[in-house]
Amino acid sequence: MMLAIATLGFIKIISSIVGLTKSRKLHSPAITFIKSLNVIDGLMAIIVTQYAILSTESSHNASESTGLFGMGLGSVIILIGLILIIYVHKQKKAS
Repeated sequence: MMLAIATLGFIKIISSIVGLTKSRKLHSPAITFIKSLNVIDGLMAIIVTQYAILSTESSHNASESTGLFGMGLGSVIILIGLILIIYVHKQKKAS
């Protein structure tokens, strides 16, 4: 069951990344923002799945390792946000 949930999480991430790259062709900051929120949602689902798996296995370091993984993904989320801000800024300059 846990593998099925993890697989669905990775499929969610992959489909949201594909949707994000396809939405860039529309040149709409609002749609790009919504699609990037889908990517962030998929990343958070993976964090929750990791914590559930580690807790089920009675791992003593489940909280610490999930926290570190969450901080890493948080950095990715910040990077996505900065790229989105730069993208919107370039779109405003171009128009």
